[in-house]
Amino acid sequence: MNSIKYILLLLISLPLTGLAQDISFIKAYGNLGYDYGRDIKQDTDTGYVVTGSSSSFGPDNGEAFILKIDKNGEFLWSHNYGGPGADWGESLVITNDSTYAIGGYTNSSGAGGFDFYLVRINADGTPQWESTYGGEEWDQAFGLVQLADSGFVLAGESYSFNDGIRSGYIVRTDKDGAVLWEKYLDEDVESFFTDIDIEDDSLVLCGGIGDGGEESFDGLVYKCHIDGTFGWQKAIGREYNDYFNAIDIVGGVYGLGGARGYNYPTEKENMWMYRMSNIGEELLDTVYINESLEPDIVHDVILRAYDQDFYYIGQTQSYGYLIDGLPDVFMGKMTAIGVHFAANNYGEAGVDIGRALDITKDNA
Repeated sequence: MNSIKYILLLLISLPLTGLAQDISFIKAYGNLGYDYGRDIKQDTDTGYVVTGSSSSFGPDNGEAFILKIDKNGEFLWSHNYGGPGADWGESLVITNDSTYAIGGYTNSSGAGGFDFYLVRINADGTPQWESTYGGEEWDQAFGLVQLADSGFVLAGESYSFNDGIRSGYIVRTDKDGAVLWEKYLDEDVESFFTDIDIEDDSLVLCGGIGDGGEESFDGLVYKCHIDGTFGWQKAIGREYNDYFNAIDIVGGVYGLGGARGYNYPTEKENMWMYRMSNIGEELLDTVYINESLEPDIVHDVILRAYDQDFYYIGQTQSYGYLIDGLPDVFMGKMTAIGVHFAANNYGEAGVDIGRALDITKDNA
């Protein structure tokens, strides 16, 4: 069987006008196993760090990892974390002392099933410590932030609480990984968190919450104080399945991206870009109506600080030059009022999905 190398890094400049993009490099990284990238950040030295899961490190199931490359995409080092089970790095932060932490989930250790997984990492990739959080059932973290006190907050979903109903789950730790507080959404419908960001002394999370239909959700935005005190939450959606995968906050504006399925009874998913104020007022709601019966999904978004332009990345089976009908990476840029300046897909034969993006220090 051929190995699958899904750690794909594109460095692309999206210009202000037109649909062409200047590609600085496209690189694939992997070995003999299955290699998946989930998050990327530009490092303080203008290189890049990537996290995900890989089975290339040994005979075990996939392990969480960090991959470090230089500014030209050349491999520098990598390090893996976990045990005999399955371990995933889903979110990566460059910490306030210029080292690293990854958040994700593991069934190599913990209370049972999968647990939230937090690894604190030195500058060379070696682990300082690792911790797990959760109950006896499945708990999976997808978002991670570091606070000013050097502690961390993980966000995701849990089946361990709320009578086993899938529920949004948050854990805040101190700088050494000890739990300060944890909470889950106490709802009688399913809910989940997919991403988290910080606004002043508040945490803002996104995801989905059941809207009364069978396996059907509305997009969810949830805000609380960093001490866990509830602020407000808002569900945004229409008839079919709608959810958010990513949030980015700039200047009191929340930029969100995900998928919306309201257009067709088949519930095919459309790329969904949404903007709201920090008090929950809708500023922009726009969807790419797909041209096929296959899903198109936004997986990550960024608002550029000085003009609030909206960058997004995900997957498409509808747009661009699709070689084999399988998903391609889809990446685009639009203004604060929803005017699209650039959009394109990238990929070859096989499955290509864009999971994360970061704006580089030179604004590429």
